[in-house]
Amino acid sequence: MAQNVSKNAQYLDSLSSSQKEEILKAVATHYRVFVSEMEDELIDCDAESLYEYLAFDKVMAMQVYQDMTK
Repeated sequence: MAQNVSKNAQYLDSLSSSQKEEILKAVATHYRVFVSEMEDELIDCDAESLYEYLAFDKVMAMQVYQDMTK
């Protein structure tokens, strides 16, 4: 899972601030946590791939998946 941490962090760092905020807000809202908590969760050593956290939004999840697997 450590690989997911670096991929999640790399992906989030590659985004514009507005894109990153959109993703973090969507996931945080879905899981009912603060954005800062969600960001910490996504780069934690036990994190799943970012697109898995987005399963509730298939369009966003697929876009993130495609971006991350390029």
